[in-house]
Amino acid sequence: MDKEYDTCIDMHYSVYRIHTDQGTYVGHTSDFNYRMGWHYNCKFSDESSRRPIIRAIRETPEDKLKVEELGLYCVESRDEIEVIERYWINKTKSSLNRLLKDTGNVMYHDDIIKFMEGAEVTRKCDESINLDMRENFDVWYVTRKMKELHM
Repeated sequence: MDKEYDTCIDMHYSVYRIHTDQGTYVGHTSDFNYRMGWHYNCKFSDESSRRPIIRAIRETPEDKLKVEELGLYCVESRDEIEVIERYWINKTKSSLNRLLKDTGNVMYHDDIIKFMEGAEVTRKCDESINLDMRENFDVWYVTRKMKELHM
């Protein structure tokens, strides 16, 4: 890892993987805890969706729904994090991603791997993430409702 978290002046993005009964999904976010709450919200939404990850989250029992952070990256643009996300989608053989998924047998060149390694940073001790999607949902929901209150 070439960059330290504190010396990175660009954007921080987390690349994560959600494990469901129907397969895995890889995504990226600049706010891990908020995003996990948003994903978990799919369990309670009555909207129909054709997105495989939404159906998979709804149909997977809470105790079997798992999430992991694959890496934290400091990048200059969203395009750069999408290159890294695409790498992880294909490396992990994620089955629930529809976008950024390569078809066929894609080989990643050394320059992509070096770019990823150079962009990876270590999370500061005081910046924790919560891997419990239900807890993230509770905070997400309360925060959303508090914003709707008129005092």
